[in-house]
Amino acid sequence: MKFCKHLQENNQDYFVHMRDAWKFSIKSFAASIAFFFHGIMPFTFQHSGGKLVNSVNNTIKQKSTNLI
Repeated sequence: MKFCKHLQENNQDYFVHMRDAWKFSIKSFAASIAFFFHGIMPFTFQHSGGKLVNSVNNTIKQKSTNLI
């Protein structure tokens, strides 16, 4: 079943996958807000957005490396 294939490939059940995706979504949204305000006021959130994006990226890389 196509619905389950991605979950099986990532060795996750539906709710674990949903939790992880929502965490990434919240962090990405926070990064977006930081970038937005930094664009208006460059002295604010100088590193926050990048740190959040890197955090999400590193977590995803680590999860995919653990599957190999």
